[in-house]
Amino acid sequence: MSGNAPLLRTSALTSAPESIQPKLVAKFDRISDRFASLISDGIADGSIRPIDTNIGAQVITAAINAAAELRHWAPGVTPGRSVNLYVRPLFEGLLSPPVR
Repeated sequence: MSGNAPLLRTSALTSAPESIQPKLVAKFDRISDRFASLISDGIADGSIRPIDTNIGAQVITAAINAAAELRHWAPGVTPGRSVNLYVRPLFEGLLSPPVR
């Protein structure tokens, strides 16, 4: 990972030195704002149903963080299967049709 790449895993915050934690939190906030902006654009063009953009951004951030640990809580799930089992419900909703 590049030194300039955004930090996406919130679990890394607690292990960072306290002196840089405020800077990291600010970066997390900017990433969340970008997700909210993408959601807002999708709502405007009709590709995303109207939702609270800030909550949607937090859901996406949480999903990214949880996916980083997927191998620990869902052992044996391959990256290919994780799309249908994990990512698909995020974008289609929890009541999406079952995977066949």
